Amino acid sequence: MAYDFYWSNGDIVINDNGTVETVVDDKEIAQAVQNRLQTPLGLIQQLPGTGMEHTHLVGKNVDYDAIRADIKDCLKQDPRIGEVRSIQMSVKGRQLIVSLESSIVPSGLQVYLDLPKEEYEEDVD
Repeated sequence: MAYDFYWSNGDIVINDNGTVETVVDDKEIAQAVQNRLQTPLGLIQQLPGTGMEHTHLVGKNVDYDAIRADIKDCLKQDPRIGEVRSIQMSVKGRQLIVSLESSIVPSGLQVYLDLPKEEYEEDVD
């Protein structure tokens, strides 16, 4: 059984009784995937190989195939993930919404990545 502190908007969540809230099993994996994808590769000096390459998320004419490859490379960093069955993306405003399905990631997991571009909506797939 895997567990971790529960994070919300970058902060550890503390219950009303003063204890730190935790996530376990599927929710822990979902949180780990979300944190890894939202962390730019190389940002954490002690873990330079952790995170996702974010260079393809900037500028005009975003390369969604390159982003998909970056997502797969990032997910390979966690040995629990296994095969990635599908990656679906859509854009809403300045966010790229990524829906993942793999052998271990809970179905329905969506990760939001910021895009520095004009606001619009589109389905990428």
